[in-house]
Amino acid sequence: MDEFFSKTYVDSYYYCKIDVSEECRRAFDSLMKIISARVPPEYREYLGSIPQTYVVRDGRYLIAIVIGAVTDARFWRNVSSIEPRERVLLILPPRAHEIPMSFAEQSDLVSKYVLVSRTAVQPGWGPVLSPQTLVPLALVAAGGALMAYAFARRRK
Repeated sequence: MDEFFSKTYVDSYYYCKIDVSEECRRAFDSLMKIISARVPPEYREYLGSIPQTYVVRDGRYLIAIVIGAVTDARFWRNVSSIEPRERVLLILPPRAHEIPMSFAEQSDLVSKYVLVSRTAVQPGWGPVLSPQTLVPLALVAAGGALMAYAFARRRK
């Protein structure tokens, strides 16, 4: 995902590695608790899967949460063009679910759990925010196999 975003969204994204940073891990766990209470059971089992990309607009609106390694530029253009609304898309390709969430709730979640401090972010990678720009936050861990395992288990 880093390679894809570094070519497609230069300086408009950052990674928060949950296997390296305790701050990133705590933020991820807290966000998953909040989101899991709002989604149908068939989505809950995937909430802990990585990578996850959070699409944020204007530094405060959570547009979408994408679970899985999607490297289709057209997909990201479509997602990043969505105007802020009081619903957040939870996308687990090819499925999607809308999570009702007020603008105030989105702003609170983004400030507390998505935009963690720069010290938790891999040094040297793009700015945390660029006004009115897509800011996907890919939570990445060395356990990328966890996602493959979850999909394989689901297919059995």
